[in-house]
Formats: sequence, structure tokens, C-alpha cells
Amino acid sequence: MRITSNAIYSQFSSNLRSIQERQARDNIRVYTGKNMVDLADDPSAVNDIQYFTENINRNNNYIKNIDSTLDEQLSTEGALENIANTLDEVRSTGIQAMEVGNQDKLPVLGESVKKLLTSMVNTANNQYNGAYTLAGTKTTAQALTPTAPEITKLPFELVQDTPTSSNPSGLRVTFKGNFSSRNINVGPNASEEVNSTADDAFGTGGVEAFNNVIKLYNTLTYKPDGTLRSTGDKAGLTKNERDAISDEIVGINNSMELVNQETGRMGARQARLQNLRDLMNEDNSRMKEFRSQKEDTDVAQAIMEMQKDETALQYSLKVGSKLMSQSLLDFLG
Repeated sequence: MRITSNAIYSQFSSNLRSIQERQARDNIRVYTGKNMVDLADDPSAVNDIQYFTENINRNNNYIKNIDSTLDEQLSTEGALENIANTLDEVRSTGIQAMEVGNQDKLPVLGESVKKLLTSMVNTANNQYNGAYTLAGTKTTAQALTPTAPEITKLPFELVQDTPTSSNPSGLRVTFKGNFSSRNINVGPNASEEVNSTADDAFGTGGVEAFNNVIKLYNTLTYKPDGTLRSTGDKAGLTKNERDAISDEIVGINNSMELVNQETGRMGARQARLQNLRDLMNEDNSRMKEFRSQKEDTDVAQAIMEMQKDETALQYSLKVGSKLMSQSLLDFLG
């Protein structure tokens, strides 16, 4: 039987292309580290890889939200601790005012309390990434509308009202935010509260702690008739005034406890979020391992296949060179 040269060359060419294609694919696998060169390699694996990739990306988005929230919470926690420490200084100042040796220094102690009050207000206007952390959902200046005598677009403001018998200084701290919770998504159907609200931290209206400090300032700075005390006045405190300062110290102590409790709750929120983040990172590690099993190249196996194909290619080329050297008479029977 006579076989035509076209058939021989066609079969040889087809085999050669097949070897070269396998070589190219193995080269890509070794170079990229990926076992799949195109979708046709393993359609079922494609679905698995896509599933793992989508879930890893989803978890990474949640982790990013959690990390940003943890940084914000650390900022808020620091502000609350600062305020608690300031309240402790206010309380100590009130105790000093009760001492007999300080009866002529009451206005000086009062001025110290006012400075601490101003520091508290400034700290309460804590910001993280340009957002007020203790103003509920009114986190930007644009969301805060001052009402006279307020003049700033800050959540907390120390304002001056008309003096009264119960408030001879006329000082008052106002709050322009709200008491709404802010939440972040930490899963497809799960969310976590991330912020401390002013009423939880500072009591009624979000300003009770500040008002307790103002009461002490008024008692140290003004006499019962509303006139200013003078430094060096040895008349000292009356029994009623001492009782008032004792009550004010109790109020300040209660405010400090409230701030500390909220700091503890903030710490608990951080712990929950950190645990969730750790679980998601572990979940991602497992899914990356599963994806790797589906996706990554067995480099040793791929190199061995390349070597086998190289041997086959060299053999085919030798065969091809012999075919090419044959004349027409070699095919005539």
C-alpha cells in the first residue's frame, strides 16, 4: 500500500504542534506558578477558585473596616481616659478646697477647675480621620448647627449664658451631636456598634459630667450672694458651702465612674472586633490554602513534563529531518 507524502507530513506536523503546545503550556505553568492556563483545563476548579477568591476578597473588606474602626476606638478610648484623669484632677482640687490651709486660695482653685473644664471640652471634641468620635452620627462640622449663644461647629462647646443665682458664672456646656449608634458590617448578616455616645459617657444630655464641674467652679469662685471671692479672704467656707462642695465631689466622682465604665465598654467592643478579625484572617488562610491546591502548579511535575516534551520534540525533529531528506523515488513502490 502506498502512503502519500502529504499524509505523512500532515501527521508529523500535527504531532509537532501538539508537543510544542504542551511545552508552551508547561512553560507558562512554571513561569506563573499557576496550574490553569485557560478555563478549559479544569472547569470545576475554576468555580472553586472563583468561590475562594470572592470570599477572601469579601473578608478582606470586612477586615479593612474592622482595622479602621479599631483605630478610631483607640482614639476614643484615649480621649475618655484623658477626661477621666481630668475629672480626677477636678475632684482633687475640690478636696484641696476643703482643707483649712487653702481657704484663702479658693478663687485660684476655682480658676484651676475652669482650666480643667476647658480641657475636658476640648478632649470631648476628639476627632479621628476628620470625624468627631463622640457626636453620634453627626460626625462632621457640616452636620453641627450652632444656636446662640453657641458660635462653633464643634459637638461640645463651653458657652456663656446670663448669670443666675443658681449659676452665677453663667457657664454651660452644650452638645450639638446626637446619641445615635454607628455600626459597621462585619459579616454578610452581622454588624457591630463602634462608637461611644455622649450620654453613655457623660450622663444626661451628654453634658452632665461637665455641669458637675461647673457647679464646683461656681462654689469656689462665687460667694452665696453671687459676688466674686477674692484671693486672701480668710473668711473661708460656710457649712452649707462645704456641704455643697462635698455633694459636688460626689457628683464628679460619679461622672468619673461613668466615663470609666464607657471606657470599659469600648475595650470590650475592641476585643470583639479583634477576635472577629483574627477569625477572618484564619478563614482566609484556610481558603488560600484550598485555592492554592486548585490553582498552583506542581513545579517539579511541570518541569518533568517539560523535559519529557523536550525529548519528544528532539526525537520528532530528527524524524522530520529524515522525512524531509527523502526523495520522490523513496515513496514509489
